[in-house]
Amino acid sequence: MHAVIVVNDTTYAYKLRRELLMQLVKTGYQVTVIAEILSYKKELEEIGCRLMDVQTGRHGTNVFQDVRLCWHYYRMICKCRPDFVLTFNIKPNIYAGLVCRMRRIPYYPNITGLGKPLGTPGRLQKLTTFLYKIGIGKATAVMFQNKGNEQFFREKKMLPKRARTVLLPGSGVNLQEHRLEPYPSDTGDGKWVFLTIGRIMHDKGIDEVICAAKQIRQEYPDAVFRLIGDYDDNYEEVIQEAVAQGVIEYAGAAEDVHAQIKASHATIHASYHEGMSNVLLESAACGRPVIATDVYGCREIFEEGVSGFGCKARDVDSLVKGIRRFIHLPYAQKVQMGLAGRRKMEQEFDRNIVVEKYLEEINGCRVGV
Repeated sequence: MHAVIVVNDTTYAYKLRRELLMQLVKTGYQVTVIAEILSYKKELEEIGCRLMDVQTGRHGTNVFQDVRLCWHYYRMICKCRPDFVLTFNIKPNIYAGLVCRMRRIPYYPNITGLGKPLGTPGRLQKLTTFLYKIGIGKATAVMFQNKGNEQFFREKKMLPKRARTVLLPGSGVNLQEHRLEPYPSDTGDGKWVFLTIGRIMHDKGIDEVICAAKQIRQEYPDAVFRLIGDYDDNYEEVIQEAVAQGVIEYAGAAEDVHAQIKASHATIHASYHEGMSNVLLESAACGRPVIATDVYGCREIFEEGVSGFGCKARDVDSLVKGIRRFIHLPYAQKVQMGLAGRRKMEQEFDRNIVVEKYLEEINGCRVGV
């Protein structure tokens, strides 16, 4: 039995899918990962995966590059002759899905979020919608990470008529890797550390985070706003200016985000749209309250006033209000919010739940063959 997994890159494959890969190998499948090889090559090979390198061009919109990517997928998938294919991310879902449709191979696309192509009305959304209809048109089952994304696909008539839909708790979170950490002690000096993790770009609400940090620091000058992640080129000057003004701290693209979460008091996530925010899952698993936008992919992760506070997307005042509410909480209540978040992760978002659902679908398909 041969399973092929198609993702944007090996970093994604290892960090978010390794438990699934390990279980497939353990079950006896030969597993091939088709992805752009960036990092974790050795670790994936040690699991037992064979790697096939392809330049995905995840943010590119060049039609000729996409045609070439589809051709590469075709050659690689035909060479593997898989029994089934699992795809993740937009381009693998569309182009590898198209190959599976042509070759009549069972395949399971995972809608990891709408992303900018689908989340922003316009020509690109119309084109991506059309391509998705073709790419997942013969999917065995379509995996969704939140109800909002599934609703969007239904409204746009993007789902194949006979395919099952499966709602997953996002990518889940590894509760051993992101273990519960003691909450930072109360020094009494008001130096609360707010952490924002992710690619620094417009749709992640970075503008709102910086504006909110300016306002909060005028009232609470000891508050710390720390940003982690790569930034788009057009944000380089914005970040440098905010750092120079003392509004934020920029820690770059830190490899060990767990250590950064451990050193923080709360995580801020002001994203406009998500599949299911891994940043929030990992923060809650570590026992940190979250302040996040009330959008699908974020709202499912916390309980309002229990493990975090919600705010409106694209609304600085709403974000400031959420941060103030957190600051005004007694220290003991902040600790309890973190513990409540951890319990929710254990009950609803353990990554093993995701692995089990995949195996149920795959086994069900094999039984039906």
